[in-house]
Amino acid sequence: MFSIILNLRKILEDTIVEYIDVNFTLWLSWLLLPLLITFLLPFVIVGLVYLTILILYIYKLHRVRLRNAYGTDWRNAARNVVAAVWDAHGWIWYGYEVVGLENIPQNEPVLFVFYHGAIPVDIYYFVSKIFLLHSRLIHTVGDRFLFKCPGWSIVADVGKIIPGTVQTCSTILKEGNMLAISPGGVYEAQFGDSYYQLMWKKRVGFAKVALDAKVRSI
Repeated sequence: MFSIILNLRKILEDTIVEYIDVNFTLWLSWLLLPLLITFLLPFVIVGLVYLTILILYIYKLHRVRLRNAYGTDWRNAARNVVAAVWDAHGWIWYGYEVVGLENIPQNEPVLFVFYHGAIPVDIYYFVSKIFLLHSRLIHTVGDRFLFKCPGWSIVADVGKIIPGTVQTCSTILKEGNMLAISPGGVYEAQFGDSYYQLMWKKRVGFAKVALDAKVRSI
């Protein structure tokens, strides 16, 4: 019995690892990587929004100098830069592209109806691409709470973003402009999931706008 114990002790002494060299920084980075990936995108989007505000203010404050440089209104010059930034982000981050652009009428008003995600970056990319390719700015209906956010007023002014009523939306279309509406709005953004079904809560304002303005809906 005593010999068996001695043998077991010898085996354990031979197999026990006295010291494990662990790179704590590497271990912590792998542990936190999923969290970083989860929360990185919202911060990037918010950062881009405020980069947009910064660019617009730069153009506003230096509009005389920039008007002379570009020979155009400061808002239009700023739109080109902002659209280029968002279009580049969509291409780099997602490989974003639009299929069927040739089907969008260019010389008449068009109403775009889109899904409102938690952060509706797809409409940012789409508006930017249309502006860069066709020099036409899509007016957009935004939720009223946005107009209370600091810095949003200049974005709304340059980007043609409005709170939107049936009458104002119809007028915009009758003037020959493009307009984008998300009937689901913030409610849709909060409750959509992988089993998502349209949750427009019987909102038919977009249909009334299309009928009143007699335009195509895409």
